[in-house]
Amino acid sequence: MKHALNLYFIYKNWLDFYEKKYMIYFNMLEQIKKGILQERRYEFSIHAVDQSIIRKITLQEMHEAIECGEIIEDYPEDKYGPSCLIFGMTGKNRPLHIQCSYPSRPKIKIITVYEPDPEEWIDFKVRRSI
Repeated sequence: MKHALNLYFIYKNWLDFYEKKYMIYFNMLEQIKKGILQERRYEFSIHAVDQSIIRKITLQEMHEAIECGEIIEDYPEDKYGPSCLIFGMTGKNRPLHIQCSYPSRPKIKIITVYEPDPEEWIDFKVRRSI
């Protein structure tokens, strides 16, 4: 019985941790969507502009991917400031990754944008082990 109680508390703590983490990501994603899609409160890094031109990724495609996107990686200690990686699909089913700053900045910075390589990603969401 004691073992079962221990397992229950471990499971409960694990569940609480992931529920809180999910809510943080959900709230952050909603703030990013609002800032970019509704308030138009964003800017592009030079790198993001260059990459979108080279990769022929339109602003409309970025908006579509963000609209249905989800945060798949978090970089709270990024050297240029906290950021996250969003995965989303465009209206034409093109997968995109968009790295952007946390919404705490006056303008959300889009750091880079690219089409993920299926050789490097599982379902475009999880990095493959090397």
